[in-house]
Amino acid sequence: MNYNYAAAFTEFVRGASLEDISNALAIPFKTLQTHARQNGWRKLASTVADQMSQPAAPPKVEREIAQIQENRRKNLDLAQRLLEDFGRQIQALSDGTLRVQKVLSNGKVVEVEPGIKDRADLAAYGKVIAEMTYRALGDIPLAREREASVPPAQAALVQINLPAAIALPRHLRGEACAETLTLPVAVSDTVAPEPWAERT
Repeated sequence: MNYNYAAAFTEFVRGASLEDISNALAIPFKTLQTHARQNGWRKLASTVADQMSQPAAPPKVEREIAQIQENRRKNLDLAQRLLEDFGRQIQALSDGTLRVQKVLSNGKVVEVEPGIKDRADLAAYGKVIAEMTYRALGDIPLAREREASVPPAQAALVQINLPAAIALPRHLRGEACAETLTLPVAVSDTVAPEPWAERT
């Protein structure tokens, strides 16, 4: 039979005796006593009581935590309002009614349909709002912070086949001009003619 041992332990931590708990929760006394002994209730209750009796954080720490929470609340409220504005602009873009102002060379201001750059700016606007929301909620680090923790990838390698007349030392060139050597070099390397290379 399944008994509510969680509620029993809670009452035990609060100071209730096993007899009282047995009567209140309809758990046979011997069964409750055995369960409490096997699971070390007395030691666990002492540990929980010690943790509950620990002093609260100093007032300065509590004020700082409260200030952080208040700043997050304000930032979240601002992010939500910006998100509503962003949603209206995206809807207008989808409807084909979104217009942006452009200044012509003669100084005249006209309204035109958004181009590629305007759409990219709108996407960047949405990214800023998302990052602000993440910060306010304390959810996840920014993408650029995650990227900073990833080591840069090594440069890919390519192979360049050089004629033996160039790759071999001077005293061996006459014997194997038709042969080629394969040399692995990094993509970022620049292969320049040897200053001593002769024209053939």
